Formats: sequence, structure tokens, C-alpha cells
Amino acid sequence: VPAGETWVFDTSMDVDTLTIEGTLTWDTTKDGLELKAGFVMVAEGGHLMVGTKEQPMDKKATIYIKKGQTSAQLGTRFLGGLGSGKIDIHGRKLERTWTLLSQTAVAGSTQLHLKHDPEAMGWRVGDRIGLATTSRGESTVHTIAAIAPADKAPPGCGNLPNVKKTCSENRCKVLASSMTDKTCDHYCGLSGLTCAAAFEEMSDDCNIKAVLGCGETWPGTSDLICECTPPPDAPEEEDEASSGGQKVLHLQEPLRDEHWGGFRNVVGRELEMAAEVVNLDRSVLITGDHDDFYTSNRGLHTIMTGTGYMDLRYTRVEYCGQRDLMGRYCLHFHLMRKCPLCIFEGNSVVDSAQVGITVHGTHDTLVSNNVVWNARAVGIYTEDGN
Repeated sequence: VPAGETWVFDTSMDVDTLTIEGTLTWDTTKDGLELKAGFVMVAEGGHLMVGTKEQPMDKKATIYIKKGQTSAQLGTRFLGGLGSGKIDIHGRKLERTWTLLSQTAVAGSTQLHLKHDPEAMGWRVGDRIGLATTSRGESTVHTIAAIAPADKAPPGCGNLPNVKKTCSENRCKVLASSMTDKTCDHYCGLSGLTCAAAFEEMSDDCNIKAVLGCGETWPGTSDLICECTPPPDAPEEEDEASSGGQKVLHLQEPLRDEHWGGFRNVVGRELEMAAEVVNLDRSVLITGDHDDFYTSNRGLHTIMTGTGYMDLRYTRVEYCGQRDLMGRYCLHFHLMRKCPLCIFEGNSVVDSAQVGITVHGTHDTLVSNNVVWNARAVGIYTEDGN
């Protein structure tokens, strides 16, 4: 894009490289536009605009960085700016990028009760969300299938005692503690219930090591998995969110593990001990070739250096960072000195082989409400200021 000229990006394009010395403005009325290049450089005097703060890019927009091209200044596979170059990328705003579970979600469940209303946060059906582990399980990614009132809970067993982990949605199958020399017959009987099944647990979880009889003990153990039979007259339990409360997330994929939510009593104090739930999707996506990403540990990188600025908001950057190469991070302000116009806000950094966000020698900037998921280095790194 030559200096002194303004071009409008209104048709998808695939080029070797793109250097912007004038102004390139993305057509925000077009859905699904894609810019593919070996690198995108905003040079001295250049300006890349994908939406504005007042009129963000609400539709889908993709910048795709290919392999194979190198710049002497900024290396390979990048979206970057030099000198007085300016980069403005503004995706659809989310009122919140993350929240907490308000209720514990058990293994096998497909719905999540959140602390904040998902629609008010700007979350949508089809968004991918990350759910943090609160156990020895893994943090997992799920897709929102619906945002709707909660399903009624099946007939359940109420609040069983000494529960370390809930293993079924009706809360009748649990990993129970303090079971040394005790049976599941005894355990279920404490709540006026009968035992349906009993198991020795594998490793402090809901995985089964051995099947027991309800009247059997397991020598040397303090935990057993007990499954109690709910009382025959147990009613369907009204869920807080199913009777006029806020809507919940319904997921395409069931949970593999239990995730804590809400508050727990710890030595007489009510403490919020809840899994984080983060939204990983944005309307604007910066991505690229990643067929060998997990073996080469080399993805794309973004960088701004010089006297201009980068204002990047509500954008997903994925398959990014270049392992063992200094200065090749997913989001990077580099020696910008004082730059109050430099902003990373509300972004989602997903699958990084390097640092998620680096602020180096850049002062008076804003880095706020970003999500970093699966970064195989530190999440946020600051050096020489800020």
C-alpha cells in the first residue's frame, strides 16, 4: 500500500507479503474476509485499521500468516509495525472475558452455572470456552451449544457427608473420605439411603480400581466410591437458574472431571473456591500455518516497535510464539518508551510456544482483561518498566 494512499480491504486476498506505507482500512460491513500473507508489515507512516473503538469489527475477520517469508527487521511470520507505523484492530467487545463457576459442575455434566450472566457478558452460542481445573484433572476446552435456562436436576441424594468428589450428576455417586474400616452400606445409611454399588478409587478421583460389595471394606484405604440409591419419592430438584434466574451455558462436550464452583466452608470461613471460565473466541482472528506447530514450536508473532502504536482489542491470536527466539512473542510491545496509545485489551492468546504477552521498555500502556490459554512459557512478562 503506497505512502499517501488509502486502500479499502473488501475482498479476501492471498499474497506473498504485505507492506503498508499508506492506510489500509478493513471493510467492517463484510463478513468472513481473510488476508493471507507471509508477513504483514506496517512501515513508517503506515496505518492498518480493522475496526475502531467506536465501530469495532463485529463480523468475522481473519489475518492468516503463512510460512516461508522473512524480513530483515522483524524476522519470519509476523504482524508488526515499525517507526511511526500504527495498528488498530478492534474486535467485537465483550463486557467480560472471564468469570467463575457459581455452582460445582460434576463429571459428565453438560451445563455450567456462572457467576455472571453469559448474555450480559456478550458470550454467544458457538464460542469456545476454557474451564480451569480444580482437581488433579486437566483444564479443558468446550463449545457453547446453547445459552438457556438450566435443566432440572434429576432426583438426587441431597447433601451426603464427607464428599471429596462428586462422581454423578444426581450427586448419589461420590468419593467419600473417612472410610477406614467402614462400608458403603454404613455410609449411605447415615443419610437414610441404601447402597447401590461400592468401589475402591484409583487415585483420589472417580476412576475405579476395584468393584466391592456394599458390605465390604478395603484394607488400608481412607476413601471409597459409594453409590447410594435416591429415595423413591425424591422429587426433581429445582435449579436456581431454572426458575427465573440467569441462564446457564449448555456445552456440546460433557465434562471429564468435577470442577468446583461457588463458596466452601474452610475452618469456619466461607471462601470462594471456584474454577475460572474464560471465553477463547473473538470476532477477529490472527492465525496461521500450524501443521508442525507442536513439533517445531514456531508459530506467528506480533510486535510493535518505534514511535507509533498498536491498539489491539478483542482479538484472538493463536498458534503463536517462536521457541528459543528472543523477541518473538504472541503479543509484544518492544522499546516503545512512553506509549499511552499502546493497548492490549480483551484479547485471547491461545496455544503459545513462547511468552503470551510481553511489555518491554514500554511505559504508560494498558494491558487489561486478556486471556492467555496454554502458553508454554510465562503468561505475561514485563521488562524495563510498566
